Amino acid sequence: MKKEQFEWINSWCDEADKNDLPRVLMIGDSITFGVYEFVKESLRGKAYVDRLTSSYALDSPLYKKLVTEFVKNSKYQAIYFNNGLHGYHLKGASYKRRVEPIIEFLNKSAKMVIALSTIVYLKGNKKIDSRWDKKIKERNSALKEIAEKNGINVVDLYEISTKTPLNLRNPDGTHYEQEGYKTLAEAITKELIEALDENK
Repeated sequence: MKKEQFEWINSWCDEADKNDLPRVLMIGDSITFGVYEFVKESLRGKAYVDRLTSSYALDSPLYKKLVTEFVKNSKYQAIYFNNGLHGYHLKGASYKRRVEPIIEFLNKSAKMVIALSTIVYLKGNKKIDSRWDKKIKERNSALKEIAEKNGINVVDLYEISTKTPLNLRNPDGTHYEQEGYKTLAEAITKELIEALDENK
């Protein structure tokens, strides 16, 4: 296990005392954090949307425990999962070996949607970060394979992010301005609505 310079966990359970609507859980990183409010607003009146976002890598015992216990704490009808922009030290085979059992666990708990990770640029957004891009494509390929094996719908945020205008991206090369997050959120919301409809 290798830690980053800063590690963080940020969670939110919306209207946690209510059970009159389906409940959705979004698991991910800072990209998931960025789209969360847009998704929550789009699903208002249709579902309550909880969030578990973190920087911890898949090989952290804490990460697996966080995900497992969070899912057990509420009854979810749909779960969104996005993991790929942290844990740079994990190689392809190791990433797949660690992410697959987590996805299988989540898939038994609720109808799932898997999101592919977004593209990463170098600071200034003038050039793609080739080292990260190679790793992201490898991880996205593993996620698509796992999704197909388990009958899980995929939202291709990578493809969307490659077409996102640079003025909607944050200059740090990884994150987005609000309109950029809104574009990603629209695709995510569509898949989550389908997942909820299938789970009726």
